[in-house]
Amino acid sequence: VCWKDDHNYAVAVAVLCIFLYVIGIPFLSIYILYKRKTKLEDAKTIALYGSLYLAYERKYWYWESVEMIKKMILAGGLVIVATGSSAQVLIGMLVALGYSYVVTRLEPYDDILDDYLQLGASIQMVLNLLIGLVLKLDEKGESEYDVDTLGILLLIMNIGVVLVGVGLACLAFPKVQTCCSKKKKLVKEKKTEMTTIANPLHRRNSSKGEVVLK
Repeated sequence: VCWKDDHNYAVAVAVLCIFLYVIGIPFLSIYILYKRKTKLEDAKTIALYGSLYLAYERKYWYWESVEMIKKMILAGGLVIVATGSSAQVLIGMLVALGYSYVVTRLEPYDDILDDYLQLGASIQMVLNLLIGLVLKLDEKGESEYDVDTLGILLLIMNIGVVLVGVGLACLAFPKVQTCCSKKKKLVKEKKTEMTTIANPLHRRNSSKGEVVLK
């Protein structure tokens, strides 16, 4: 029976766990790093807490906690908001959309590739929730959308994000980075050469390697 005996005990334990883990861990992480924000490059701080901030630019040392809070809202917080309703999906979509905007503006990750990957994952999440909202609002028995088509679209989007993630992960290897750098250099040199040849007002001084006017 709800709100009696064992149920009240379970609710008390759940509330305690929410404050200890769901809310406590993100804010405790912020507190610990705030106390050491001037020593983030120290070897001891990196060894103890590096996993909480090394992936981000130093001015965004707190971003791991922002990630935790976002996941908390999307994974657990929405359960208590109009369970099973379209409003629940809409709120989730707004949270994901707002997060995507913030990531685009701040680019908090230390590696720009991680910023791109996070942006792609956030957009994919928004689109997933949008399709979920469309299906939720669609009346039963009077479907205006092809469910199979939407399912295939969802599958393609999720696989696409995984493939992009694998591709960006490959770029982390030194050999791949060296190869990409060489290709970029060759492309840049070819563009410079083509621009010089195409422009009759310029000629290259072979002795100095300079481009001068005729």
